[in-house]
Amino acid sequence: MPRTAAQNEAIRDKRKDKIINKTLKLFATKGFDDITIDDISKVSNCAHGLFYHYFDVKEDLYNATITTYEIKYQAKLLKFDEVEKVGGIDAIRMIVEFYNNIMKENDLLVCYSRLALTKAGMTRTAIKALSGVDFAKELPSIIKKGQEEGSIKKGNPTDLARLLIAILNSETELRLVLGIADYKPLDTNFILSQFEAK
Repeated sequence: MPRTAAQNEAIRDKRKDKIINKTLKLFATKGFDDITIDDISKVSNCAHGLFYHYFDVKEDLYNATITTYEIKYQAKLLKFDEVEKVGGIDAIRMIVEFYNNIMKENDLLVCYSRLALTKAGMTRTAIKALSGVDFAKELPSIIKKGQEEGSIKKGNPTDLARLLIAILNSETELRLVLGIADYKPLDTNFILSQFEAK
């Protein structure tokens, strides 16, 4: 007996979700630029041609991944508009505490959260717009505002943003290597001391 349209749609959705879930770690660790369709096919165990049945280009998969995880983890994600409202060193504290809390979560959530940290440096070859927050674009203005208020130390806001991104990026990488049980985050106050106006 042939499958119904609903059954075919359910199979299609399941395969698409498998591709999204299996490639999230690739995007988070290897970066958009260094991933090929062959890499995606291998990690998701689907034929090369099957990728194009679900996505036109790699950017579509990346954007579908962002959308999927924004929906899946909506309650746990950092709300950047709230960070901007807090401002200054408290905004930096909010970001650091968010990442320290994320490190206690499953690998997929750590990988998703890492995408915001790595987007600028790992998506240079994208030919279509990519979804999601890009900390390298968002942080300098928050830091500059904090400097104007006197809570964040003087210096080039872009350089300070790069420093924070580098710290959090290396922490997410360490967490993915060590796993939840063995990972111990850097002390929040120590990280903040690198940014706080004295």
